[in-house]
Amino acid sequence: MRAAESRLDEYERTRRPVATRVVGFTHRLTQMATLRTPSSLAANALIRVVGRITWVRRRVAMELSELRTPSIPRDVGLKAGRTGEPSR
Repeated sequence: MRAAESRLDEYERTRRPVATRVVGFTHRLTQMATLRTPSSLAANALIRVVGRITWVRRRVAMELSELRTPSIPRDVGLKAGRTGEPSR
């Protein structure tokens, strides 16, 4: 049981910073998209132009999907089933 808890603790230490970064990034994008000041309108126009650039769209998609993160060891995490058993 302790080994399973250790793996979960390691998984949390690895993933929490990633989740925090993604939530912060999403929050900033939402703030920028919903503000209606003259400077935010200019920023939104810039985002529309920059958003047409393929590598920018790809990078944002990778960031939001958490695919642009350091790899996680295969033995850290849970099985896909409902059992809650740690992976082996």
